[in-house]
Amino acid sequence: PLSWAERNEKSTAEFSAAALPANADEVSFTFNNSQLDTAAGARILYKNLTARADRLCTTPGRRTLAQKSAEEKCTENLVEDFVSAIDNPRLSQIHAAAN
Repeated sequence: PLSWAERNEKSTAEFSAAALPANADEVSFTFNNSQLDTAAGARILYKNLTARADRLCTTPGRRTLAQKSAEEKCTENLVEDFVSAIDNPRLSQIHAAAN
């Protein structure tokens, strides 16, 4: 278990994600560990991670169905990577319920 100080520190995670668009080799994000202390905080973190993945994977403008499908898959894979890297049971449960 994390100590109080560890729970209240900010965490930064970096990923090398093959699913990302060609212009993004690494992704990092920062979150406060205390967000994982409550279900509400974990839901907010999950929402933020999903929004971040969507922004990274989506290209603005008109796209073909194949491009949209590839972007959706990219977002799904990146969220999965985020959740796996954080490795928190509460966040994993939220992710499982969303899929």
